This record gives sequence, structure tokens and C-alpha cells, in this order.
Amino acid sequence: MDSKLMNGVTCRHLAKRIQEKGATYSHITTYAVSPGFCRSSLGRNVHLPLYRKVLAVPIMLLIQRTSIQGAQNIIFATLEDKSQLKSGHVYCDGKEVEGMNQQVDGLGDDFSKQFWELSEKLLEKW
Repeated sequence: MDSKLMNGVTCRHLAKRIQEKGATYSHITTYAVSPGFCRSSLGRNVHLPLYRKVLAVPIMLLIQRTSIQGAQNIIFATLEDKSQLKSGHVYCDGKEVEGMNQQVDGLGDDFSKQFWELSEKLLEKW
């Protein structure tokens, strides 16, 4: 499974849990935000032949975002009027990621609950 999808599943389940708590917590919202494909040092341990790196760098520079551009998505979700956003949904570039939200919907409440419980169980050991 995709880590961004699992972030969406976790976010949706958290939003549902908050909603079930009632009016006391109605001011709390959750959003999963994708910064997009950003330049980072994550690939530093990818061992490719030098010629492949030389060929890939110009292409990557054309399609990757800077960290500032990626951070704009997080800032958007933080500053946007809550009435314009849906709690528990995934956002990128200032709008909902429809395909991702549909995938989260397709997995259903049972899956998100099981995933949440598994996460809690794994974290107990820490």
C-alpha cells in the first residue's frame, strides 16, 4: 500500500473519531496534505551508475518542486478558512485530491478502523 494513501486513511479515521466525540471537539479538524514531488536528500542512498544520475538530474530538476513550493501545501491547509476544507480529506496544490479521497472512501470504515487499531498496537511496543 501507498504511504500517502495510508496517511489519508488515518486522517479520515481521526476525523471520524473526533466527530463522534461531539460538540466539545467540533473545532478540531484533520487534513492530510501532500507536498508533491519535492527535491530532498531521500535519494542519497540510491545507488545508480553515474551515467544514470547524470541523465536523471536535468529531468528531476524540471519536475521536482523546491521545499518551499512543497511547504506551500502545508501552509495552505493551515491558513485556509475551515469552512472551505473537508476534515479528513487529502489536499495538494490548494485543492482536494479527488482520486486519493475516492480511494480512501473505497477502502471503507472497517479497513480504516483496523488500520488504526493495528497502528495503536504497533506503537504500544515503543
